[in-house]
Amino acid sequence: MFYNLDDYAAAGITKPPTTLDELMENAKKLTKYDANGKVTHSGISLRLSGQGSGIAEKWEIFLFAGGARVMESTGPGKWKAGFNNDAGYNALNFYLNALYKYKVDSFDVQHDEASFVAGIASQFNRETYIIGSMKKNAPDKKFGITQVVGGPGGRATNLNVDAMVVPTSGTHKTIAWDFCKYLQADKYAVQMMRDVGWTVSKKGVDYSSVYAMEPHFKQALDRPKGFKLFVSHPAVSWAEVYTNLASALTVAYTDASLMDNKPKIMAWLAAQADVANKVLEKNKEF
Repeated sequence: MFYNLDDYAAAGITKPPTTLDELMENAKKLTKYDANGKVTHSGISLRLSGQGSGIAEKWEIFLFAGGARVMESTGPGKWKAGFNNDAGYNALNFYLNALYKYKVDSFDVQHDEASFVAGIASQFNRETYIIGSMKKNAPDKKFGITQVVGGPGGRATNLNVDAMVVPTSGTHKTIAWDFCKYLQADKYAVQMMRDVGWTVSKKGVDYSSVYAMEPHFKQALDRPKGFKLFVSHPAVSWAEVYTNLASALTVAYTDASLMDNKPKIMAWLAAQADVANKVLEKNKEF
């Protein structure tokens, strides 16, 4: 989670949040409004739209706080929807409360990376590439990084693993595999972090030269004891399940009648869980 240090100081906030309640309380103190009560500066910029599956992944961080995941493992190579529960209710209701009850975010203001870089949002969750974006586009802005907040389920975030693959049908498999291994050298992991802002999921790499140049990377990788990293499920259905859920979430976020309405939210969750399970069934992964 990225947070604007000057905004924190102006609001009298001395430390970043560790729980959902603290996050919301901070957001209330940080939000600014015009004379008509319209949000002009969001206390937290939530992921309300954008690239398909990413919307669901960002929502899943709030789901983790309740101890659940979008897809729940039921055995080797088998899954079912894991969000049709109280954790799902609390995660969706957090967004709705932020938008309609406490009004700490709004569809009327700029969102995501652009909003934080421009100083229009005080807090938001995103990947480490924001460090490079801030250095390039807002070098004078002071910001801090902490791990995402948690709840009864603890604190956790997604660990997305992308891979280079050599297909079994390849003509030059040995050369291709050597090339993959060549690109995994420590010096390229360091270069990736230094020049691009993404981190490589590889143990034992010495990033001290990058930390010396940009201490924010050390902040980003300084995870408290008990913090969990959830690797994406290796399911054929993964992309379709997350993309379908993301599309549904973008509509749900616009429906203020869902807020604090547990029966209605639970019915919505049940319907989306059914959609996810049908995708898993189609791919023989349910």
